Amino acid sequence: MLRRGISKLAVVLVAVAALCPTMTALCPAMTAEAADTTGGRGITWEPCEEDPAVECGTLTVPVDWSRPYGDTLDLALARRRATD
Repeated sequence: MLRRGISKLAVVLVAVAALCPTMTALCPAMTAEAADTTGGRGITWEPCEEDPAVECGTLTVPVDWSRPYGDTLDLALARRRATD
């Protein structure tokens, strides 16, 4: 049951991440401009300890998107840049 809930959350987070660059009013923490105006809440990418070819970062998001200034949680992220 917990695994299914985590899977659903992952799908939602991927969808939000895909939409946020075009929906800056709804996703201020995902834009570079917002990072400059919100105390650097954007993602700072650094090489991962486990694999320097992969970049790791953390994104702080609201627990409840209807209360964006309420409780938050940190999402650990990783990305591998395309080579072609």
